[in-house]
Amino acid sequence: MAYITRNANIMLLFLILVSAAALVAATVFFQENFDRLNSAYSIKLSQLGDVSKDLADKQSALDQIKSELTLKSAREEEFTHQYTDVKTEKTQLEGEKKSLTQQNTDLGRQVQDTKSQLLSAQSSLEAAQNENALIKTQLADSLANVIKLKKDKDDLSKVVADRNDKISCLQTEKAKPDAEEGNC
Repeated sequence: MAYITRNANIMLLFLILVSAAALVAATVFFQENFDRLNSAYSIKLSQLGDVSKDLADKQSALDQIKSELTLKSAREEEFTHQYTDVKTEKTQLEGEKKSLTQQNTDLGRQVQDTKSQLLSAQSSLEAAQNENALIKTQLADSLANVIKLKKDKDDLSKVVADRNDKISCLQTEKAKPDAEEGNC
């Protein structure tokens, strides 16, 4: 029994040594794994920090792009509104231009008609002025004739009055039987 006890002690000693060696090996293995995991964790933590920072930068850039997009959308809507207004105004102005061009053409025709009427009226006026000058000349001649005829009438009236006086005188003397004819 001493052999078994001694053998059992050696066996227990061997088992204790194996357990101790296994415990040391496990401790060393786990310490190595822990250090490696801790290093990996630190690396991942710094990568996570970098990714978080990058994500924050990207989020900031995204917010800025989103605000620019909102601003561009508002500007685009405003430009669309302005484009519509300008297009409507352009259409109105083209219509007004067409109307004004037509009016201009009509007024040009009226001006030409008026010019021809004016030339006709000027010709008529010149003819009327010439006729008026002729009539004035004829009137002056007629007035001269009238004056001459008045003078002639006055002269004739005097002659008639003289003759009437003479006739009266002669009739009066003829009524007197012994009157002389030479007094009248």
